Amino acid sequence: MSDDKKTENTNETPVQKDSEKNAPKKGGRFSGAGRRKRRRPTLSAADLERIQNEDLQETVDAVEKEREEAETQESSDVAPPLDKEALVKEYTDKYAQYEQLAKTIAEHKTTLSAQQVEYKTITANTAHAKQVLEVKFAQEKIDQVQAFLAELKDVQDALGTIIQDIEALTSDQDNEGLASFVQGLQIIGSSLTSVFNEFTGKQVSPVQPPEHSAPQTYTADVIAQIDITDETTAQDVQNAIALMTSKTQQAEKTNQEIVSQMKELATATENAQSNAEKDIERTQRNLEKNAPYAIEKVAKASLEIADNLERAVQTLEQQKEALGDTFNAIAEKVLKGEQEIQDAFNKFGVRKVDTAIGKKPNLEYDNVIAAMPAPANVTAEKGDIIAIDRIGYTLNDERVIRESTVITAAG
Repeated sequence: MSDDKKTENTNETPVQKDSEKNAPKKGGRFSGAGRRKRRRPTLSAADLERIQNEDLQETVDAVEKEREEAETQESSDVAPPLDKEALVKEYTDKYAQYEQLAKTIAEHKTTLSAQQVEYKTITANTAHAKQVLEVKFAQEKIDQVQAFLAELKDVQDALGTIIQDIEALTSDQDNEGLASFVQGLQIIGSSLTSVFNEFTGKQVSPVQPPEHSAPQTYTADVIAQIDITDETTAQDVQNAIALMTSKTQQAEKTNQEIVSQMKELATATENAQSNAEKDIERTQRNLEKNAPYAIEKVAKASLEIADNLERAVQTLEQQKEALGDTFNAIAEKVLKGEQEIQDAFNKFGVRKVDTAIGKKPNLEYDNVIAAMPAPANVTAEKGDIIAIDRIGYTLNDERVIRESTVITAAG
């Protein structure tokens, strides 16, 4: 390539190159016969420098504008100087509000403590009154049981005398059947001893009165007020205001919780007070309802002894011939022993159920354990009682403490 050609190419500007690049090609849609080709003017170096300077100025102006806007924004964000005097007044007002709220909380806590003591006193007194009733009736029950046991002790003593009399009347007789009979009476006496051991010696502990605590008195719990001097900065006061705001919010929450507790406890105390008398009366009614059945357990434990004495009377008939002249004397003593225990039962309301052969069973008192054809010598309709396996008992004619077990006639 020649030096002239190099020089020409070197002097081409970027604008000229772009103009040539974007010019329509020969034979294109804008070319045609009789139309002259238009050529863009060539920009001089001065024009190019001017354009470049204008672009640079626009950029500088934009940057300057952004900087001015940033400075304006920054200046608007700067807080005004703090007014210490105004802040001190605001702090004083907030501290007074906080202090008053603290006093209110102390008063409410004192009231709540008094309410708690009142509620505990009512419930404790109610429980104590019920315990006093329960102990009273428990002691009465023990007294009744001991009185019943004293009657059974008389039966045991009479039984011992009967055994001694029988042995004295039959000392010259060698009768195995009578010896077995006497041994049976001794077993009955031992059974009575077991009943005594089980039910004797029960004690009731006295009820101690409830202890009541005194309500507490509360004082306001506050942080100390800051000492504002000339050396105290406005920022220090502002920080103290922020602390007071936080403390006040906490105190308001605490006060709301205490007030809520006071309302709940006031309702509970009112209910406890109104229900106390009813609760005591209900306890007394229940105790009085069960009082007539104080000896129920010991009476049940004694029924088997009564059964054995009754069977002893029936068994004695088998010894009538062997005993001869002494039979009547012995039978009289055994019958007396059997009557002793029935007398003791009747004295305390323990009575036999009116169950009898030939009658229809009363399902309230009689338990039918079997049905079978009636014996030839018994006239009975279907369902009639034809045999009594064990007689039942009631207590005070109301409560069945043992059913009669019976056998009825089958159809």
